Amino acid sequence: MGMSEEVRLQFYLFGLAFFCGAGFCFAYDLLRILRRLVRHSSRAVNGEDMAYWLALTAVAYGLLFHFAQGGLRLYIVFGVLFGVLFYSLTISPVFIHLSVRVLSPVFGAVRRFFGIFRRRPTEKAKK
Repeated sequence: MGMSEEVRLQFYLFGLAFFCGAGFCFAYDLLRILRRLVRHSSRAVNGEDMAYWLALTAVAYGLLFHFAQGGLRLYIVFGVLFGVLFYSLTISPVFIHLSVRVLSPVFGAVRRFFGIFRRRPTEKAKK
């Protein structure tokens, strides 16, 4: 005897929500890595965060609207939360550490290369 189609759909949605939660954390980790590699003003950080949350809201709304007929299903909420917890406790620290470690020399070389073209202040301007 197999599972009913509705229960199968709920398992599928739970798994999809789990991966969405992990994807939300992955996307924010990309912002965190970029912020460690390139200096940002607080205005830029606020703008990036606003764009992140708007995109996250659109994806979450699309998930709920398309698959759950616009209703808030508790198993979808728990799927997202478990995805967030799983990713942030297991993959995130390693991913951020390795990414920054690998990309720092690259960004440093690019910064030094473009520093060559930066105009140096003259003696008059220093005083």
